[in-house]
Amino acid sequence: MGQDCQHCKKRYCFKHGLPEVHGCGEEIKRDERKKFLHPKPAKTIRQEEDVKNAKKRLDAKLKDMQVGRMQKATGGGSGGSKKKKGK
Repeated sequence: MGQDCQHCKKRYCFKHGLPEVHGCGEEIKRDERKKFLHPKPAKTIRQEEDVKNAKKRLDAKLKDMQVGRMQKATGGGSGGSKKKKGK
């Protein structure tokens, strides 16, 4: 049981889950201040979302292709070259 810190990506118990308690407080303040003083333009945010969506589509397509290859490998064993029996 516990929670993950979104900043340092570590897992802490509920008692130490807050960033200020386990030591990420100053870094988060610095990052939030930077985001407030220097916001990203809407176009940049849109482009980042487009890239993220494209990566999701690519991952889904690769997964589908891998599943298809696995099905061919397991189901296509009997179809191939046939040998003729001798007299």
